[in-house]
Amino acid sequence: MKEIRDPEYVMVGLKLVLVARSISDREVVKGSGAHRTQMVSGRGTKTSPARCYIDIPVRVL
Repeated sequence: MKEIRDPEYVMVGLKLVLVARSISDREVVKGSGAHRTQMVSGRGTKTSPARCYIDIPVRVL
């Protein structure tokens, strides 16, 4: 698996997994409609950086 270190990169999937030392409180994304999309951010350390990966990819029909 190739690591991407660009902070402007966007991950898209049905299910994303965040592995981090600490996780922020959940925030509701404004304008997300009835589904109430939530956002969190994770923080790691120098020896154990935070990581995020796509568990269930988006299927384009």
